[in-house]
Amino acid sequence: MPTPTENLKLICGGNELVGAANLSYLAKERLIRHIRAVDADYVLVDLGAGSSYNTLDFFALSNYGVVVCTPEPQARVDAYGFIKNTVYRKLRRRFSKSEEIKEVINQFSKQAGRRTGRICALLEMIGEANPQAGREAETLLSSFHPRLLLNRVRRRRHVDEVHRFLDLVGVSFGQDGFCGLCAQRRSRPGSL
Repeated sequence: MPTPTENLKLICGGNELVGAANLSYLAKERLIRHIRAVDADYVLVDLGAGSSYNTLDFFALSNYGVVVCTPEPQARVDAYGFIKNTVYRKLRRRFSKSEEIKEVINQFSKQAGRRTGRICALLEMIGEANPQAGREAETLLSSFHPRLLLNRVRRRRHVDEVHRFLDLVGVSFGQDGFCGLCAQRRSRPGSL
């Protein structure tokens, strides 16, 4: 669908269609192929909230996906969990035919909270189990750079808290992913 902005086009997501959010595996894979075939510099897909396989798989399409969250602590925890689950999903999909590597990933994901939980530790474990798989996993994740956009920032301390959060993400995932912030404006009574 054309828009008034040059070189910007929209594709309707079909939010009025019952079941559009719960695509079958085959429908999802077909849609992923079509998205990859779009002739565009950027493709923006609004995935909504949650960590369903469909949401993770669509987010994993991009090496520079943007996670939008508010400054509240639970929103940051959810954003961290979403990025972590996307990493696990990317690895599980890549090594879906290797029971050995799937078991390494599953064991790590169960123990991540009790140990360092760093993705570099997982990559080392994969490499110890199978050196070729370790190299493939490193290559797969070396191009994955999720970004965080902080929405509805009200106070300076929110920015400071997010920088501490990004330090955690950097340590856990080995990358810096700050994209920006949007300040919350005071609403004016009676204006629409």
